[in-house]
Amino acid sequence: WTLALYETTWNQYRTAILAAAPGVMITGPAAGKLPVWTIPFSKDQTKSKLSLLTDHYYRGSGKEPGSAIDKLLTSDSRLLNNLEMMQAASRITGIPFRIAECNTFTGGVPGASDSYASALWSLDFLFECAQGGARGVNFHGGGPKASYSPLMDDNTNVVAVRPEFYGILLFTLVGSGTVYRTKISAGSLNASAYAVKTPAGTSVVILNKDNFQNLHATVELPQNVKSANLMVLSQRSPGTAGPDLSANSGVTIQGATVGIDGTFSPSPAFTPTTRGSQLICHVPSLTA
Repeated sequence: WTLALYETTWNQYRTAILAAAPGVMITGPAAGKLPVWTIPFSKDQTKSKLSLLTDHYYRGSGKEPGSAIDKLLTSDSRLLNNLEMMQAASRITGIPFRIAECNTFTGGVPGASDSYASALWSLDFLFECAQGGARGVNFHGGGPKASYSPLMDDNTNVVAVRPEFYGILLFTLVGSGTVYRTKISAGSLNASAYAVKTPAGTSVVILNKDNFQNLHATVELPQNVKSANLMVLSQRSPGTAGPDLSANSGVTIQGATVGIDGTFSPSPAFTPTTRGSQLICHVPSLTA
């Protein structure tokens, strides 16, 4: 395939689709190769022809050595570069962009894609996409075999809620609003932080991805804190003293699991310490 042949074929399909369903939203190219396909493709599009510019993203190939938990908890400069390229193309064309297919490792890696680490990865990934200007994301999954599927099903009904879903759920609990750039100073700890200004207030998310060290955090906010609630994403297996990144069960948000019927009843939120414009909270290792 060449880009020219692809665009010719794409336009034929677009014309046929709109003839059958006038006004339907058309997106593309979701090709997975930004410099070769997506960016050149975008230069030939207008807002009247394309509703969303789309691409794929995976943290890596499931067949490559090193596609494991450690890689999920390491920042990916390729994602940041991809978002910058997509955002630049979006500014030029005026067409918003979306990550139309994404997940941990292509094909999934059992022991990593279905592990608690994927919950922490999905949180970082979603916030990075939001900060990078993406309109949204589509997690790939479904079926009884895909180890990276947030929800496992038997082709008819949901049969299991995977750890990754909890990261996605916590992201939605933050609320919709304006994403702020944040700075975090945590020494050598593997930690990240995000903030969103919502109609209800400011949501702050702190991830402590260190295997051993707890984080005693002081959050500096731009205004005095009137009240605050604290919810915790964590994991615990029977007989263990703390979270296990490799575990594929035992993940909770504020002590609650998600039922296969979608039920979710978290315990009342904790009340963190506030002091003027500061919020003080304890973030144990391997929690958010």
